[in-house]
Amino acid sequence: MKDNIISRIKKLIALSKSDNCEEASSAAQKASDLLLKYNISRKDVEKKDFHVVEDFIEEKLKVRIWKTILLGAISSLNLCNIVINTDYREKKTNLNIVGKEQNVIVTKELYKYLVDTIDRISKSKSNMYNSKDSFKKGMSVRISERLSLIKKERFKSSVETYSNIDRALIVAEYKNASIANNNFIDDNYGNIGIKKTRIKAYESSFNNGLKAGNEINLNSQIKQKKALLEI
Repeated sequence: MKDNIISRIKKLIALSKSDNCEEASSAAQKASDLLLKYNISRKDVEKKDFHVVEDFIEEKLKVRIWKTILLGAISSLNLCNIVINTDYREKKTNLNIVGKEQNVIVTKELYKYLVDTIDRISKSKSNMYNSKDSFKKGMSVRISERLSLIKKERFKSSVETYSNIDRALIVAEYKNASIANNNFIDDNYGNIGIKKTRIKAYESSFNNGLKAGNEINLNSQIKQKKALLEI
């Protein structure tokens, strides 16, 4: 009985993230009512099987910096982590994505879309740069900044939606996802280092890339992928 109620609450919580304000508000209120009616605690709802998986995008031995910047931002948006794993004997590098299976799928799809878009724009705007790589770095940095803002707004919106529920629930979901990902990485890779990315670029080409990065429509893609995202 209790498991069924918890399941209903989780579905209502998911529904409360709807872009339809009226539907979201109604779902949040119903979830709150069930929590109170059945005296279900935060811990009961937080209990969740965080089944973490790993997938990869294979690249050449030397991965372009702009691609790692881009994938890092997309992964963070979708509650995933990345591990860059280089095999010098095989002369290849895997960009490994760690997270829930559905989130990893969403991350890969959005990454492919944005890489293809950056490649396409860089070809069509060749008059804007003397260094294609610097131009792409500028685009990826600006897109990453925009994705970071979207993540903050998404979290803020989620917390505001849960005004009638225990706000710690959504915070716990984000925190537990991060813990599960990090535990998976520790178990499979040991204590790996975190390397800061240093960007070397031609200033004019990079700045023009920043401008071009503002022109990419992220909203439609993010909304489509958010519907598939599992929190």
